[in-house]
Amino acid sequence: MHLWSLILVIIYCGLISIACTPAREIRKPPDFKILQTTLSRKIDLTRTHSTPVQASTQFSTQDLEIISHIRYANLSGRHQLRWEWYDPQDRLYCATDKYAISVSPEKYVRQGSSWHKISVKGTGASQNPGEWKVKIFLDDVAVATDPFTIIPTISEIDFGSYYALVIGNDTYQSLPKLVTPGNDVQTISKLLEQDYGFSVKLLKDACRSDIILSLDKFRHLLTLQDNLLIYYAGHGSLDKEEDEGYWLPVDATRYDKTNWISNASITSSLKAIKAKHILVVADSCYSGKLTRGSEGLHVRLKDLGYYFHMSRKKARVVLSSGGLEPVLDTEGTGNHSVFASAFINVLEENESIMDGTLFFNKIRRIVVLNSDQTPEYSDIRKSGHEGGDFLFIRKY
Repeated sequence: MHLWSLILVIIYCGLISIACTPAREIRKPPDFKILQTTLSRKIDLTRTHSTPVQASTQFSTQDLEIISHIRYANLSGRHQLRWEWYDPQDRLYCATDKYAISVSPEKYVRQGSSWHKISVKGTGASQNPGEWKVKIFLDDVAVATDPFTIIPTISEIDFGSYYALVIGNDTYQSLPKLVTPGNDVQTISKLLEQDYGFSVKLLKDACRSDIILSLDKFRHLLTLQDNLLIYYAGHGSLDKEEDEGYWLPVDATRYDKTNWISNASITSSLKAIKAKHILVVADSCYSGKLTRGSEGLHVRLKDLGYYFHMSRKKARVVLSSGGLEPVLDTEGTGNHSVFASAFINVLEENESIMDGTLFFNKIRRIVVLNSDQTPEYSDIRKSGHEGGDFLFIRKY
């Protein structure tokens, strides 16, 4: 064994421990059996058998160690155990020598246990979070593979950079003017920049070319580690015969679709942008046409492991101010639309980290209580969504 490999094993790998009940004499021992394998943070050695304490499959970079425990029955004859630990890149991180467990062939041990551990905090394991696994071998045959996750603390997770394209259209050339979009996006842009660290591109009274050009720029600017929020406040339209929804820029006219922007066009743009997470927020009439349907979204208690996994999965999601119905341009607080008022309120109340699902549920409650419209939240159809979610992270 190379000197460096030997040093790594000594530093990072704990010694094996074997505990057995007294051997019993018998002419033909029962068949050897693996009863259970367990991962834990600690181990109790005060009893006849070693016992895992704080069993888990999720560990923190601040945990001192991870213990792999195996319990077996009817040990007879001579056998060998060994462990192999693999990092998220499926590289061998640490391996033990072969450890003998043996009993006279005329006897057997009714129950026994063995364990091995690696150190985490302050070692190479803490610097390589992700999906790990440990393999246990009996007589050179793999008898168990236990996956586990090493999760960084919230300050150690790389959530990537945050960008926003915020569009507010109220002064239309050929359509009725709106009251609140300009004020909505001004307030939202300021919140995103100051409290959430977004780099914001603000478009007020944008024509079709302004919006398309801005989306194209993000296509070339963003990387796989980035996050993009697109907020649109303005007129929207639904063509029932086409079964298609549209955003209406300020240069749109009622019966000429030349300057309209279809949901299909928006979806195509999102597929081409490399960002890891994209959230489209649409405060316009008929904006629900972008969604797949969001009734019954399940909200569960989120732990650090959940946010770590969400930070690594691609997301293309939409939060709309309503379904297939007109939505209110006013009636929110502070000269905002009812939806924008709720959006601002939730941004202001969040104190740490919140995923898009929880964000939606908070907004939905406020809007439903104060209007006849019902916000929707879902993945965007045919846009490359892979099960992730957008994360709002308040600056510390």
